[in-house]
Amino acid sequence: MADEKIVDEIRWGKNNHMHKWNLRGADLRGAELRYSKLRGDFSGAELEGIDFLGVKLSGADFDDAELVGVKLSGADLSFADLRGADLAAAELGGADLLGANLRGADLAFADLLGANLRGVDFDGVNLDNAKLGGAKLGGAKLGGADLSGADLRGADLRGADLAFAELSDANFTDADLRGAKLRDTKLGGANLGGANLRGADLRNVNLKGVSFFAIKGGRGADLSGATLDGADLSGVNLRNVNLRGADLKNVNLRGADLSGVDLRGADLWRADLNGADLNSADLNGADLDHAKLSRATLTGAEMPTKWIESQNDQAKVTTNKNGGALPKGFE
Repeated sequence: MADEKIVDEIRWGKNNHMHKWNLRGADLRGAELRYSKLRGDFSGAELEGIDFLGVKLSGADFDDAELVGVKLSGADLSFADLRGADLAAAELGGADLLGANLRGADLAFADLLGANLRGVDFDGVNLDNAKLGGAKLGGAKLGGADLSGADLRGADLRGADLAFAELSDANFTDADLRGAKLRDTKLGGANLGGANLRGADLRNVNLKGVSFFAIKGGRGADLSGATLDGADLSGVNLRNVNLRGADLKNVNLRGADLSGVDLRGADLWRADLNGADLNSADLNGADLDHAKLSRATLTGAEMPTKWIESQNDQAKVTTNKNGGALPKGFE
């Protein structure tokens, strides 16, 4: 445990240039620590509400520390040990947490705007309603993390692992999710408007209630080359979304709005498109083997040559009674 004399000196600002002090379990609430050099062991310490302005905390040990509402904006916390730390409502905007370990930490309602979180281990972390807009999360490990209601607008999540994460109602508007692992995540009510999901893995994801548009008339999400094998997109509005070359095997697209969608080269093997609206969609080169297209609207759609030749008699094409246009290639 911490030396009480040292703790008192720190609390009253008489010793603010410590190096590797043992401050485990110390009660430092209300201490003046701005611009001090702290590289000690803070595991289990009580540090609620402290202002760490200008403090260098690289490599510091905050394992299980109480850091509720602390002010760490712009702080250097690279490679710090924050496992199990309580950072609820903490101010970490612009902080550098490169390589930090945050497994099991509580960051609910924390401000992490623009923070450097590349390669950070967030396994099991609570980021409920956290502000992560513009944050750098490339390669971060967010598997199983709770990001429900989190603000991730414009965040860099390239190659991040979000498998099995709770992402309900999260805002990913204009976020970069290229190559991100999103399989088995919960995305109900999330906003992916304008997000770049090229090459992302979205296998077995339930995308019901997900918005793919940032604002009315805004740019749709880019899902080109993404893996959505087994995903549920029934009834989802995917109008003008880029699904070129996407893996859509076994996907449930019943009643989905795919009008104007780019599906060139997409793999729709055994996809359920019953009742889907494919008006003016481009499916050139797409694989529709064993796909279900009963009651699908294909008015003006660009259909694959193979499908036109071999499965024309199996598709029920919806046209208007006034002689609306058929899919191109039909007489």
